[in-house]
Order: sequence, then structure tokens, then C-alpha cells
Amino acid sequence: MIAEKSPVLERAAARLIEVSEDENTRHRLESYRLFEMDHRVMINEARDEGIAQGITRGITQGIAQGILQTAATMKAAGFGVEDIIKATNLTADEVHRL
Repeated sequence: MIAEKSPVLERAAARLIEVSEDENTRHRLESYRLFEMDHRVMINEARDEGIAQGITRGITQGIAQGILQTAATMKAAGFGVEDIIKATNLTADEVHRL
């Protein structure tokens, strides 16, 4: 047996047998294991939600930046404010600030 070759593994095996025989300890350890699993799931879900929110925010900001760049290009090319408003849905004030 592997445990016989290592004092550390031998002590761990002995402790496992000791814990396995005590129903209260087994129950506490199982409860703790389930708590740890739930905790990891909650952390992963929160991380995934944060990533999704970040992606959404990035896409939204990218679209807004693209619209402003398009409007600035149109303005530089001589398009009228009304045409830029129609093409980009920006307000007249936003177009004038470009």
C-alpha cells in the first residue's frame, strides 16, 4: 500500500479512517464540502455576469464611438448638419460639438 511508504500518507490514511467512523464529523465535512461547492458556483456565476456586462458595455461604447467617428467624417466631407442627424441619429448639438 502506498500509505506504508510515506509517513505523511500513513497519517492521512489513519485520519481518514478516524473521520469516516464518526457520523457527526462526516456530516460536518459533507456540509462544508457542499458549502464550498456552492460558494465556487456563486463566484463563477458572478464572474461570468461581470464578463457579460463588460462585453455589453464595450460593445455599446464601441458603437457610440463609431457613430461619432462617422458623423465627424461626414462633417469633414461637407455634409450638412441635417443629413448627419438623419444618418447617425445624433442631436444637432452633438453634431455641432464635433
